Amino acid sequence: ALGHADWIGNFTLGHRLAGSWLEGPGERDLALLASHFERGREPERAARHHVGAAQIALGAGDLSAAVANAERAVACGASGPLLGAARLVELDALRYTDRPAVLDAADEAVLLLPKGSDEFFRAVGLRVATSINAGRRLDAADTFGSAMVPVAAGAERARAVCLARVAQNLIFTGQDVLADRLLDEIRACYHEDLDPVARGLEERSVAIAARARGDVQGQLV
Repeated sequence: ALGHADWIGNFTLGHRLAGSWLEGPGERDLALLASHFERGREPERAARHHVGAAQIALGAGDLSAAVANAERAVACGASGPLLGAARLVELDALRYTDRPAVLDAADEAVLLLPKGSDEFFRAVGLRVATSINAGRRLDAADTFGSAMVPVAAGAERARAVCLARVAQNLIFTGQDVLADRLLDEIRACYHEDLDPVARGLEERSVAIAARARGDVQGQLV
């Protein structure tokens, strides 16, 4: 008869093999894969699939599942860019709440995600929006510098949205010169085919800046 230690070893191995077998043909239930790898004592693989499950849940609008899977990834020891991706999910899912953890998630996502990537610019933009909602003042030079890092291929849309969000924050905090530089960057790089979300944010930023200067005509963009 198997002893307790042997039984536990077989249980662990069984989950590890099940996870690997399901992973091969491209199992779409990433939470299931993560569960197998957790029980199979492969936390790094579990964390990766938990982040994937969190991103899918976020895209489907299931914010509770998104946050739960992101937290499971953290509990499994996610680190580096993978931890940054988990924090980005939490930031996106919780940005309209008043939970203090959302500000910490914002800071960590910006710090850990690859600079210039789509995810990085999304994190910078959401960090700004979340800080405005929470009444937290960000360092203007630091925020401006984050928005102006070189863009990676495929991250142009995220950068344009980020630039517009950061410009709004700078206007709110009286940093009109830096804000104008960001708006000029948007016009120079993206104006002909600017994403509708970024265009709306840009036009709102221009109107806010005009209002701050007392320029009534400039508000009518």
